[in-house]
Amino acid sequence: MDRQARVVQRAVFDCGLNNGPVARRSVTITQMAAITYRRLNTLEEFFACETLQKDTWGFADLSVVPAHLLITFEKRGGIVVGAFDQVQLIGFVYGFVGFQYGMPTHNSVMSAVRPEYRNRGIASQLKLAQRSQALKQGFSLMTWTFDPLQSLNAYFNLSKLGVIVREYFPNLYGTFRDEINKHMPTDRFGVEWWLDRPRVKSYLETTPAAQALPVPDNGPQLGSEGLLLPGKPPPLGASPLHFGIPLSIDELKQKDLNAAMQWRHHVRDWFQAAFAAHYLVHDFAVDRQRKLGVYTLSQVDASDLLNEVL
Repeated sequence: MDRQARVVQRAVFDCGLNNGPVARRSVTITQMAAITYRRLNTLEEFFACETLQKDTWGFADLSVVPAHLLITFEKRGGIVVGAFDQVQLIGFVYGFVGFQYGMPTHNSVMSAVRPEYRNRGIASQLKLAQRSQALKQGFSLMTWTFDPLQSLNAYFNLSKLGVIVREYFPNLYGTFRDEINKHMPTDRFGVEWWLDRPRVKSYLETTPAAQALPVPDNGPQLGSEGLLLPGKPPPLGASPLHFGIPLSIDELKQKDLNAAMQWRHHVRDWFQAAFAAHYLVHDFAVDRQRKLGVYTLSQVDASDLLNEVL
């Protein structure tokens, strides 16, 4: 196991230990020793991915990526990596060849880990294995999408992997049928993970020092029923800017779908304007006390992006 794998393996998300910056707890190498990571290579393993999607995301049959497509991706330049506990598939990640900024990229589409295996660093290890395979195939950029209102995904992508975000896709996939996405437009951030740049290597090889939690410039407010509601969109021009979102949009959806929709449109309108003004997202913090996640954005000239940020 290389140094990057050992470091990221120990950095397991745990936002419940304190009310300050997100804590990281230790997971020993021996605890993870039974979990192995490798490319899928049998029909049974690819079919197991179908079941895993249902168990993880609550997908109906119509929404499941079928085994024959995963096999095709793997055979024609894509990457399908599984996490195995002995012989049981307990997680996987897959992607295929894309094209962006005038060059081939690896476009990661899905990552899934069985609920009973979460918070053990398996998602991190899967991304590391995917990164390793993509580098072997000559890719320098991996892309994917995630819901900007999902704080856990934001923390994982920005604070653990070192991605940047400068694209917003409103209602990218239309209406999803799974339990997580139903009732909400499928807005997504477009992620860029520059696999061999210093920024990413630094995030994978070191544990960042604790920093003071940023105060969101959009001033989220508690409504009359104790629900967190959007504040006033912060004016563009300053850099950096900090933008707060609910720590759990899923909990908010259960209590008040209309409030969740307000957040969807609040985030959509402001981030689209911010990206048009050459801002990019490069950090995310968790504030348990205020039940907030906070994005940090900086305004960067596109021509200096690789030198200044990456």
